[in-house]
Amino acid sequence: MRAIGATLLGASMPFLLAAADPEPLIIDAGSALYPAEALEQKLHGDVPITLKISETGELRCSVAPNEALAVLRRPSCALVAARNIFEPPVKDGKPIAQEYSFIIRWNPARDDGQFGGAIPMGRAHWITFADYPAIAGHHMMTGKIELSFDITAFGRAQNCRITRTGTTNALAGGMCPLILKRAMFLPALGADGRPQATKGTLKLDWKWCEATGEARRHCPGPDAGA
Repeated sequence: MRAIGATLLGASMPFLLAAADPEPLIIDAGSALYPAEALEQKLHGDVPITLKISETGELRCSVAPNEALAVLRRPSCALVAARNIFEPPVKDGKPIAQEYSFIIRWNPARDDGQFGGAIPMGRAHWITFADYPAIAGHHMMTGKIELSFDITAFGRAQNCRITRTGTTNALAGGMCPLILKRAMFLPALGADGRPQATKGTLKLDWKWCEATGEARRHCPGPDAGA
Protein backbone atom coordinates (compact mmCIF):
# COMPACT_ATOMS: atom_id res chain seq x y z
CA MET A 1 0.00 0.00 0.00
CA ARG A 2 1.15 3.53 -0.70
CA ALA A 3 1.29 6.46 1.69
CA ILE A 4 0.96 10.18 1.10
CA GLY A 5 1.77 13.22 3.18
CA ALA A 6 -1.72 14.29 4.20
CA THR A 7 -3.14 12.65 7.28
CA LEU A 8 -6.57 12.18 8.72
CA LEU A 9 -7.13 14.69 11.50
CA GLY A 10 -6.35 13.11 14.83
CA ALA A 11 -5.15 9.85 13.32
CA SER A 12 -1.61 8.52 13.23
CA MET A 13 -2.04 6.47 10.06
CA PRO A 14 -1.39 8.16 6.70
CA PHE A 15 -3.60 7.97 3.66
CA LEU A 16 -2.83 5.15 1.24
CA LEU A 17 -2.66 7.06 -2.02
CA ALA A 18 0.17 9.19 -3.37
CA ALA A 19 -0.69 12.71 -4.50
CA ALA A 20 0.55 11.99 -8.02
CA ASP A 21 -0.78 8.43 -8.20
CA PRO A 22 -2.41 7.55 -11.55
CA GLU A 23 -5.24 5.77 -9.72
CA PRO A 24 -7.09 8.29 -7.50
CA LEU A 25 -8.70 7.05 -4.31
CA ILE A 26 -12.31 6.03 -4.90
CA ILE A 27 -15.01 7.27 -2.54
CA ASP A 28 -18.21 5.23 -2.78
CA ALA A 29 -21.48 7.19 -2.78
CA GLY A 30 -24.54 4.98 -2.43
CA SER A 31 -28.29 5.51 -2.47
CA ALA A 32 -28.49 7.21 0.94
CA LEU A 33 -26.31 10.08 -0.32
CA TYR A 34 -28.11 10.73 -3.61
CA PRO A 35 -29.70 14.08 -4.46
CA ALA A 36 -33.37 13.62 -5.38
CA GLU A 37 -32.87 15.01 -8.89
CA ALA A 38 -30.06 12.56 -9.63
CA LEU A 39 -32.17 9.65 -8.38
CA GLU A 40 -35.06 10.69 -10.60
CA GLN A 41 -32.74 10.78 -13.60
CA LYS A 42 -31.16 7.46 -12.56
CA LEU A 43 -27.70 8.95 -12.87
CA HIS A 44 -24.64 6.95 -11.94
CA GLY A 45 -20.95 7.04 -12.67
CA ASP A 46 -17.62 8.54 -11.63
CA VAL A 47 -17.09 12.21 -10.81
CA PRO A 48 -13.37 13.13 -10.50
CA ILE A 49 -12.63 15.86 -7.97
CA THR A 50 -9.50 17.69 -6.93
CA LEU A 51 -8.94 18.78 -3.34
CA LYS A 52 -6.57 21.60 -2.55
CA ILE A 53 -5.52 21.88 1.09
CA SER A 54 -3.86 25.15 2.09
CA GLU A 55 -1.14 25.56 4.70
CA THR A 56 -3.83 26.56 7.18
CA GLY A 57 -6.02 23.55 6.41
CA GLU A 58 -8.54 25.38 4.23
CA LEU A 59 -10.16 22.97 1.78
CA ARG A 60 -11.03 23.87 -1.79
CA CYS A 61 -12.68 21.43 -4.16
CA SER A 62 -12.98 21.53 -7.95
CA VAL A 63 -14.78 19.13 -10.27
CA ALA A 64 -13.86 18.06 -13.78
CA PRO A 65 -16.46 19.08 -16.42
CA ASN A 66 -18.99 16.33 -17.08
CA GLU A 67 -22.24 17.26 -18.80
CA ALA A 68 -23.74 13.81 -18.36
CA LEU A 69 -23.32 13.99 -14.57
CA ALA A 70 -23.68 17.76 -14.12
CA VAL A 71 -26.30 17.28 -11.39
CA LEU A 72 -23.75 15.36 -9.31
CA ARG A 73 -20.84 17.82 -9.61
CA ARG A 74 -21.77 20.08 -6.69
CA PRO A 75 -22.88 17.18 -4.41
CA SER A 76 -19.53 15.47 -5.04
CA CYS A 77 -17.61 18.36 -3.50
CA ALA A 78 -20.23 18.88 -0.79
CA LEU A 79 -19.85 15.25 0.24
CA VAL A 80 -16.22 15.82 1.15
CA ALA A 81 -16.49 19.41 2.40
CA ALA A 82 -19.13 18.47 4.99
CA ARG A 83 -16.72 15.90 6.38
CA ASN A 84 -13.52 17.91 6.22
CA ILE A 85 -11.12 15.80 8.28
CA PHE A 86 -8.00 16.69 6.33
CA GLU A 87 -4.85 18.33 7.62
CA PRO A 88 -2.10 19.73 5.38
CA PRO A 89 1.08 17.65 5.08
CA VAL A 90 4.12 18.78 7.04
CA LYS A 91 7.57 19.40 5.56
CA ASP A 92 10.58 20.51 7.60
CA GLY A 93 8.28 21.01 10.56
CA LYS A 94 5.91 23.35 8.71
CA PRO A 95 2.52 22.66 7.08
CA ILE A 96 2.50 22.98 3.31
CA ALA A 97 -0.23 23.22 0.69
CA GLN A 98 -1.05 20.05 -1.24
CA GLU A 99 -3.37 18.83 -3.96
CA TYR A 100 -5.04 15.42 -4.21
CA SER A 101 -7.28 13.66 -6.70
CA PHE A 102 -10.27 11.51 -5.81
CA ILE A 103 -13.15 9.87 -7.64
CA ILE A 104 -16.67 10.00 -6.23
CA ARG A 105 -18.31 6.81 -7.51
CA TRP A 106 -22.07 7.37 -7.54
CA ASN A 107 -24.19 4.22 -7.62
CA PRO A 108 -27.86 4.31 -6.54
CA ALA A 109 -27.91 0.50 -6.34
CA ARG A 110 -25.18 0.52 -3.71
CA ASP A 111 -26.10 0.39 -0.04
CA ASP A 112 -23.27 1.00 2.42
CA GLY A 113 -25.60 1.00 5.41
CA GLN A 114 -23.36 -1.50 7.18
CA PHE A 115 -20.96 1.38 7.88
CA GLY A 116 -23.42 3.37 9.99
CA GLY A 117 -23.42 6.44 7.78
CA ALA A 118 -19.66 6.52 7.21
CA ILE A 119 -18.54 6.52 3.57
CA PRO A 120 -15.90 3.98 2.51
CA MET A 121 -12.75 5.22 0.79
CA GLY A 122 -10.51 2.99 -1.29
CA ARG A 123 -12.50 -0.09 -0.28
CA ALA A 124 -11.11 -2.23 -3.10
CA HIS A 125 -7.66 -2.02 -1.46
CA TRP A 126 -8.66 -2.91 2.10
CA ILE A 127 -8.30 -6.68 1.68
CA THR A 128 -7.27 -8.34 -1.57
CA PHE A 129 -6.36 -11.86 -2.62
CA ALA A 130 -2.72 -10.91 -2.04
CA ASP A 131 -3.60 -10.98 1.67
CA TYR A 132 -4.56 -14.66 1.53
CA PRO A 133 -2.37 -16.21 4.28
CA ALA A 134 0.31 -18.60 3.02
CA ILE A 135 -0.50 -21.14 5.72
CA ALA A 136 -4.13 -21.15 4.60
CA GLY A 137 -3.03 -21.63 1.01
CA HIS A 138 -1.30 -24.90 1.83
CA HIS A 139 -4.73 -26.33 2.68
CA MET A 140 -6.75 -24.32 0.13
CA MET A 141 -8.89 -22.94 2.94
CA THR A 142 -12.12 -21.09 2.18
CA GLY A 143 -14.90 -19.65 4.27
CA LYS A 144 -16.99 -16.68 5.30
CA ILE A 145 -15.97 -14.16 7.95
CA GLU A 146 -17.88 -11.24 9.45
CA LEU A 147 -16.00 -8.39 11.10
CA SER A 148 -17.37 -5.65 13.33
CA PHE A 149 -15.51 -2.48 14.25
CA ASP A 150 -15.90 1.07 15.48
CA ILE A 151 -15.45 3.96 13.06
CA THR A 152 -14.10 7.12 14.64
CA ALA A 153 -15.20 10.67 13.93
CA PHE A 154 -11.90 10.95 12.02
CA GLY A 155 -12.73 8.11 9.64
CA ARG A 156 -10.56 5.30 11.00
CA ALA A 157 -11.48 1.79 12.11
CA GLN A 158 -10.88 0.76 15.72
CA ASN A 159 -11.69 -2.16 18.02
CA CYS A 160 -12.11 -4.68 15.22
CA ARG A 161 -13.36 -8.12 16.17
CA ILE A 162 -14.52 -11.28 14.43
CA THR A 163 -18.25 -11.67 15.08
CA ARG A 164 -18.88 -14.70 12.89
CA THR A 165 -16.69 -17.14 11.03
CA GLY A 166 -17.05 -20.32 9.02
CA THR A 167 -13.35 -21.00 8.67
CA THR A 168 -10.24 -21.48 10.77
CA ASN A 169 -8.20 -18.88 12.62
CA ALA A 170 -5.39 -19.40 10.09
CA LEU A 171 -7.58 -17.61 7.55
CA ALA A 172 -9.71 -15.36 9.76
CA GLY A 173 -7.12 -14.28 12.29
CA GLY A 174 -5.28 -11.81 10.08
CA MET A 175 -8.30 -9.89 8.80
CA CYS A 176 -8.82 -7.40 11.64
CA PRO A 177 -5.22 -6.11 11.55
CA LEU A 178 -5.70 -5.37 7.84
CA ILE A 179 -8.92 -3.44 8.46
CA LEU A 180 -7.34 -1.41 11.26
CA LYS A 181 -4.42 -0.53 9.01
CA ARG A 182 -6.18 0.14 5.72
CA ALA A 183 -9.89 0.90 6.12
CA MET A 184 -10.66 4.61 5.68
CA PHE A 185 -13.92 6.51 5.68
CA LEU A 186 -15.43 9.89 5.35
CA PRO A 187 -17.07 9.91 8.78
CA ALA A 188 -20.78 9.76 9.54
CA LEU A 189 -22.52 13.03 10.35
CA GLY A 190 -24.56 13.65 13.47
CA ALA A 191 -27.80 15.62 13.76
CA ASP A 192 -25.69 18.77 14.21
CA GLY A 193 -23.95 18.17 10.87
CA ARG A 194 -20.62 17.37 12.50
CA PRO A 195 -18.56 14.17 12.07
CA GLN A 196 -19.42 11.54 14.66
CA ALA A 197 -18.28 8.06 15.61
CA THR A 198 -20.31 5.08 14.45
CA LYS A 199 -20.02 1.33 13.94
CA GLY A 200 -19.42 -0.82 10.89
CA THR A 201 -19.42 -4.41 9.71
CA LEU A 202 -17.73 -6.12 6.79
CA LYS A 203 -18.49 -9.55 5.33
CA LEU A 204 -15.72 -11.51 3.67
CA ASP A 205 -16.04 -14.64 1.57
CA TRP A 206 -12.69 -16.26 0.87
CA LYS A 207 -12.69 -18.59 -2.15
CA TRP A 208 -9.79 -20.61 -3.45
CA CYS A 209 -8.24 -19.35 -6.68
CA GLU A 210 -6.52 -21.85 -8.98
CA ALA A 211 -4.43 -19.25 -10.79
CA THR A 212 -0.65 -19.33 -10.43
CA GLY A 213 2.20 -16.89 -10.94
CA GLU A 214 1.33 -13.45 -12.29
CA ALA A 215 -2.26 -14.55 -12.94
CA ARG A 216 -2.90 -14.64 -9.20
CA ARG A 217 -2.96 -10.85 -9.24
CA HIS A 218 -6.35 -11.10 -10.88
CA CYS A 219 -7.88 -13.44 -8.33
CA PRO A 220 -10.97 -11.83 -6.77
CA GLY A 221 -10.69 -10.48 -3.25
CA PRO A 222 -12.92 -11.66 -0.41
CA ASP A 223 -15.01 -8.50 0.09
CA ALA A 224 -18.61 -9.71 -0.24
CA GLY A 225 -19.84 -6.17 -0.84
CA ALA A 226 -22.23 -6.21 2.12
